[in-house]
Amino acid sequence: MKKNPLTKLLTQKRVIQLLNDYVNVLGHAVDIFDDKGNRLYGNGCSNNACSQQVTLGKDTLGYIQCDVDCQYIQSLVIYLLEREIEKRELTSETLDTYKELTLVYDITQDLSASLTLTEVANLVVRYARKVIVSTAASLMLYYPELERLEIIGASGKDYSPKINIKPGLGIAGHVFQSGKAEIVNNVYLDTRFIPGQPPIHSMICAPLKTKEKIFGVINISNEQRYEYTARDLKLLNTLALQAARAIENAKLYLDLKESEKKFRGLFENAFEGIFQFKPMSDFLNSGSFLSVNPSLAKMLGFSSPSDMVAYYFDYINHHQIAPFFCNDLLQVLSQQKHIRWQETQLHRKDGTAFWASVSVRGVFNANQEILYYEGTIVDITEMKNFQEELKKAKEYAETANEAKTRFLTNVSHELRTPMNGIMGMTQLLLQTSLNPEQVEYTSTINLSSDLLLSLINNILDLAKIESDQLTLDIADFTISKILTEIKGIMSVLARQKGLGLSFHQKDMLDIDVRGDISRIKQIFMNLIENAIKFSEKGDILVYTEIESQDETSVYLKNTIVDHGPGIPQEKIEILFKPFSQIDSSITRKYGGLGLGLIISKSLVEIMGGKIGVESTLGQGSQFWFTIQLDKSDSIPATLDSCSQEIHYTQNKKKSFRVLIVEDNIVNQKLALKIVTKLGCSADAVDNGKQAVDILTKNIYDIILMDIQMPEMDGIEATKLIRQDNPAIVLTPKIPIVAVTAHALKVDRDQCLAAGMNDYVVKPINQQKIEEVIYQWAK
Repeated sequence: MKKNPLTKLLTQKRVIQLLNDYVNVLGHAVDIFDDKGNRLYGNGCSNNACSQQVTLGKDTLGYIQCDVDCQYIQSLVIYLLEREIEKRELTSETLDTYKELTLVYDITQDLSASLTLTEVANLVVRYARKVIVSTAASLMLYYPELERLEIIGASGKDYSPKINIKPGLGIAGHVFQSGKAEIVNNVYLDTRFIPGQPPIHSMICAPLKTKEKIFGVINISNEQRYEYTARDLKLLNTLALQAARAIENAKLYLDLKESEKKFRGLFENAFEGIFQFKPMSDFLNSGSFLSVNPSLAKMLGFSSPSDMVAYYFDYINHHQIAPFFCNDLLQVLSQQKHIRWQETQLHRKDGTAFWASVSVRGVFNANQEILYYEGTIVDITEMKNFQEELKKAKEYAETANEAKTRFLTNVSHELRTPMNGIMGMTQLLLQTSLNPEQVEYTSTINLSSDLLLSLINNILDLAKIESDQLTLDIADFTISKILTEIKGIMSVLARQKGLGLSFHQKDMLDIDVRGDISRIKQIFMNLIENAIKFSEKGDILVYTEIESQDETSVYLKNTIVDHGPGIPQEKIEILFKPFSQIDSSITRKYGGLGLGLIISKSLVEIMGGKIGVESTLGQGSQFWFTIQLDKSDSIPATLDSCSQEIHYTQNKKKSFRVLIVEDNIVNQKLALKIVTKLGCSADAVDNGKQAVDILTKNIYDIILMDIQMPEMDGIEATKLIRQDNPAIVLTPKIPIVAVTAHALKVDRDQCLAAGMNDYVVKPINQQKIEEVIYQWAK
């Protein structure tokens, strides 16, 4: 009878020695039996956890038993036996592979339950000493914030865990920096070795690394001389890889715990109310809070989050639940996915209401089915109350500002009415035969009137600025021409004080632009007048240059230089504030209310520019401003504009019949005198009703209409005249020019909307009246 190959194999000493090596490495009991149940190897397992057959082709030769259920052990032992049976020698490489696989399996099982870095480190060093001959082992982790490696796990004889090194220093530091494992069988011959505890002679060091990162190193050492081999290095690298993965997982776990802790802290301590809410799915399941934080519970009048969650159904039944939990808002959420900062009134547990800002978003699954809603609630009651107070304060301020504007407008109107008589009569008086002394007195009255009118205009401009009614009247003009006109006007004032005034143009300024001519002149004249006022000697210099330009715009920079006393740096910031002067002594010496600069600043900013000043005490000041002007795209004068000029010239040769509608007797007399001096005839009435009555009987060429009059004002009278009803007036299309002390743009717009042709602001003079009569009379 042929002998069982398995039985024959296990009589060979070489095979028995190989099996003994395996069993020693495994650390587990192994029994081998033939097909009849006879034990061929082993001493008997105390716990036969598993059994597996040994086969040759289709024949069963026996079976193997082991005290642990380990597929790796069974497979490797059977592989050994079957290969030997087939006369194939088991190589040392197979043994190393087996040992490596066993190590990977065992440490993976143990590391899977290790969550902290310390647990991982201590487990790894114990395994390292189990599979590799050593007297000590340590695991060092790199801490970027400390820039060094520190031991977090150690095992072995007289080991001190206090050693730490920097990357690149010592053998371990070099391995960490290079990322390559090393064997050093005599550390005393290695210049990198740093003596320390415990005393060692031989060592292996491997980096703890994954594909993305190096976390630290693991050291295996022996206090006696020991020849570590490539096999040991391979096992340590295998161990290091598993350790690196475990450390990476432990770090992720720690980060997760830390994030959870931070989130929990934010959730628990947030001032805002935070919630997760499961919506209603059917009639019986009306929804519920998944979680709420303490702030929300307190906000809604509950003692704790759990109290609020438990009370929820009763809360719904009392219709006190927040509106965004209602079906209509849930429907909005299902379409819009979220609601942000919606202000609404909520109710507390006791029924009291408060204002809240609510933000909610839906959380959906992969099928876009709603899982739950989450969001925040902020109590904004105080903010709403504050907003209401601000609203009332704003309304009060606007009312006060409107009242101030109305007051300034009325003051302007009431001042312009007598000023019209004073200035008009003075100008007429200057046209009569006067002796030199009378001319001097009358001229002084005229100059004082001009100064007073300038002050009135400044106050009115300030009122327009504060009420946002300051607008620009845009027209085409040439820059150089405007500068020439300004120089002509201001040179007279400079000569009166013995000063020179010169203009310097750094660029060719003979270009046509569009802007408000009168306002640009006003800025120049305000700044030049200030320079003249504060200078006692020298010349006033005006520099104008094109700062930049493009296809559509020109950016003009203008600088006015004086040789006055200069301005202290700490006082410059108040220059552009209303009613501000540097100090009271200057106010007394030079006069003025300090309105010119604030008005100029506002005009400059409306024109898209800036204004500023540079000054040196004792040497003078340089005021500069920039403005943006559109390039003119106008074409040469049209036939219509030419015909208007011809019409004006021809009218100067005619005598027109003028109706003056004015309730103030002095202004009525002034208008009559001016009109008759132009060679025209005129009638005067006291109000709009009388004007309408006289137009039913007489025909006039033009009407000069006051606005504010008793019985019927100029606006109402104009509307009646424009009804084109012969029963009311004979000439409904007669030119009507408003002559009024109302000087705001809104007044001008109101006059033109009523049907008037033009608008003249008092005080009037002969030139103004002449212009409107010859322009409009027919």
